[in-house]
Amino acid sequence: MIELPKKRLWDRFKGYLIAAIIIIIYIWAFAGIPFNGIQQMAGQITNSVFAGLLHPDWQFVSAPFDRFLNSYFHMNISSNYTTADGEDLISKLLQTVAIAFLGTFVSAILAIPFSFFAAHTEEKEKGSFRSKMAVIFKSLIFFIITTLFISLFLALFSFGFFQSDLIIFMVVLWLAESFLLLFDYFIEKVSGHNFFYIKSTNGKLLLTFIRVFPEIVLALIFIKAVGPGSFAGVLALSVHSIGMLGKLNGEAVENLDRGPNESIISAGGTNMSALILATLPNAMPNFLSNTLYRFEISVRSASILGMVGAGGIGQDLILSTQVRNWPRAGIILIGVVIMVTLIDFISGQLRKRIA
Repeated sequence: MIELPKKRLWDRFKGYLIAAIIIIIYIWAFAGIPFNGIQQMAGQITNSVFAGLLHPDWQFVSAPFDRFLNSYFHMNISSNYTTADGEDLISKLLQTVAIAFLGTFVSAILAIPFSFFAAHTEEKEKGSFRSKMAVIFKSLIFFIITTLFISLFLALFSFGFFQSDLIIFMVVLWLAESFLLLFDYFIEKVSGHNFFYIKSTNGKLLLTFIRVFPEIVLALIFIKAVGPGSFAGVLALSVHSIGMLGKLNGEAVENLDRGPNESIISAGGTNMSALILATLPNAMPNFLSNTLYRFEISVRSASILGMVGAGGIGQDLILSTQVRNWPRAGIILIGVVIMVTLIDFISGQLRKRIA
């Protein structure tokens, strides 16, 4: 008779302990949320929203066609939207898609160098203390160039050129990185393994810093810099998309098969030849798939950025709710749902063909 090994006490109660911790976290989280009860106007507003969805303002959709009939056939169709070009649902939805398109596909090109910068493709590095000091010197040059680039960006938007706080921050980062490199040298001597790779670590930190700011926060910043409108929305989506696409594409580069690159190098090719003939062709399907996936997210984000003045359909939606024009808000919501559904379907089909 085979005797099964007895479970340890920890193995017996581990699941119960994890479940209890999760329940305690849920209770703590809900206890910290202030709840003052349902407002008296909640029912009336909910009914108004559903009434707007069931009885939308169709004139907001047919306004371009009405203007065409009035201009060329003198039909004299009267509505609230026949006198202003661009003040209709179709125009606003196209503007939203244009903001998302520019913000995504411009950043898709700019994100490619960031992707290779953040990809962990280095082999295990074993070197002398002198080589580590050379790497520290190279990182100092990198931080100086980065500081100058950020300073030029700040000067472009009239924030001043040299910021003392920025210089102190970059110096602290360089000192921390230098300490990690020296610590990695001693760890390498003891265990024979590296844990800190300067190129990919710096790249990942840079992309993380870019992704820290949500699109709506970036939109508020760029609205102050370039004024309200679609351009601020494009800049906000572009910057955030660089951080997201750089991360996704960098992971795709890390997971590539290195066989073709090694074959080109062993045949006498250069690293540039391996990049052009092996890495980019193998990584391009993943790059395109990630770009389409990011475009789906950007369309949703562009619909919201208008609420803070960054262009798109969100501005009309927030104005409609503020003046309690629920039929117009209803047709805007219906249009956004249809637009997002169509783009998700088309993008999904394209990604299947690419894969």
